[in-house]
Amino acid sequence: MVLVSAIAVRDLLTAAPDPMPPDAVARAFKGRLTQKRRERVGEVLDILTDLGLARTGQRDGEAFYFARK
Repeated sequence: MVLVSAIAVRDLLTAAPDPMPPDAVARAFKGRLTQKRRERVGEVLDILTDLGLARTGQRDGEAFYFARK
């Protein structure tokens, strides 16, 4: 089983040209897009946001995440 690491998510957000919704972050990793993966990515995004390594915003009622520059 592949676990999503905070470093991989941070690197993905840093390389992304635009803010990403959580599902797009989850789809960026190899393997099946399961509910467990979605939940884990959401946890990692929350941790990165709490640590100040990522930022979040809302657009059309949907959360988007981006790396802190």
